[in-house]
Amino acid sequence: QSRYDTVSFYAGTLAKTQVKGYGRNLKWEKALIAEVDYFRYVDSTLRPNSHEFCVKQVARAEQGISVSLKEIKGMSNGTYLPVFQYCGGFRCLHDWEPDPFYKA
Repeated sequence: QSRYDTVSFYAGTLAKTQVKGYGRNLKWEKALIAEVDYFRYVDSTLRPNSHEFCVKQVARAEQGISVSLKEIKGMSNGTYLPVFQYCGGFRCLHDWEPDPFYKA
C-alpha cells in the first residue's frame, strides 16, 4: 500500500465522519426544538469491524430501548469524539433517531 493510498483513506475517513456528525447535530437541534428527549440507535447492521460501542447500542435498540439525551451525553465510545455527534467513532454508519413516543 502506497503512502498516497493511506493518506487518501484517512482523508476520506475524516471527511465522512465530519459530514455525518454535522447531520447528526442538525437532527439533534430539531429534536430539541420539538422537545424530544429520547433517541433510538438505528441501522442494526453490524459489520465484522463494528465498534464495541455500536454492538452494545444495537442490542439495546433491538430490545426496544431508547436512550435519553442526558444518558447519551454521559456515554463514552472509547474515543475523544462526542457520542451524540459521532456515535461509535470514526466511520460509524449508525445514527441516533429521535423517538418522540418512547415512554421510559
